[in-house]
Amino acid sequence: MNKHLFCTVLLILTFIINSSYANMADDLVAYYPFSGNANDESGNGNHGTVSGAQLTKDRFDNDNSAYYFDGVDDSIIFSGMINTDIFTKNDFTIAFYFNLPPTAEFLSFISKRDACVAGKFFDLRGYSDGSIGIETYGGLEICENEPCGLSFGNSTSDTWHFLAVTRQSCTITTYFDGVLVGTLTTSEIFDFSNNSSFGISNSPCIGKLYIPTGITTKSFHGVIDELQVYKRALSFMEITSIYKPNCEIIDSDNDGVIDQWDQCSNTPTDSIIDKTGCQVHGLYTEEQMNQMVKKLLLWGDTNNDNRIGLNEAINALRVTSGVIEPAIQNK
Repeated sequence: MNKHLFCTVLLILTFIINSSYANMADDLVAYYPFSGNANDESGNGNHGTVSGAQLTKDRFDNDNSAYYFDGVDDSIIFSGMINTDIFTKNDFTIAFYFNLPPTAEFLSFISKRDACVAGKFFDLRGYSDGSIGIETYGGLEICENEPCGLSFGNSTSDTWHFLAVTRQSCTITTYFDGVLVGTLTTSEIFDFSNNSSFGISNSPCIGKLYIPTGITTKSFHGVIDELQVYKRALSFMEITSIYKPNCEIIDSDNDGVIDQWDQCSNTPTDSIIDKTGCQVHGLYTEEQMNQMVKKLLLWGDTNNDNRIGLNEAINALRVTSGVIEPAIQNK
């Protein structure tokens, strides 16, 4: 499916889905559009404290509408009930957009972790090969003192991507650019209860060697925007409804048909076209249609009221079809 068709279908589906899942707004516990600040716009007061990160352009090129992290020591730490009521044994969804520079490698994205050791935590990372992974113990014996990991996605530098992670009881599900890319299911419920704060680039493992890879974990380097947290695991259709790719719609010759579908470029101005954007010949122009209407009025408007009434139209049909008026019988 081509990009523009995908975008069109997705926008239609988004409208339908948004109508069906109106209760998503009730389950939104934190929303950070990063429009000039790191405030929680959900109304729940889970505001962020910015340390070093700078406001920058978002994926729609709007100024001061996303946060850039330099990969050295920038972070945003969030306060409020999001730390005590959500990331515990409760279900949740985290979703956000990100853009990485070409030099990004083995980064700490988002975490809720109080120590760089085994425990109840989750740590969302970006790996050197462009993949994204979630590391967790979650208090599970099944992890046997080793991280329970889930690697997914294939991020491209200098490109905006969408990432969503849901926790539903014993299952963690991940979505990359609106596509379900991985699940991690155990026999026990994930528990992320700890005394740390939910944040961006605040993992205690930053600067420390990650043994499975032999690489030192670095601070997040890139841009993050539209971070959202829900108090339940959203469904695939609901994830789709909040994933809104930057659909670029271009109509170079202004004929009403976007370039992706236009089979005839540079259509002359004011041309009559078909659905493929190609000029249609053999049809009447507007002026020709006006002349035809005037002629019809001159011929069919028998009572000179500048319109053709029902009786006049019936009479015209009879005349043009050769129907002879039926004789009136005297009784």
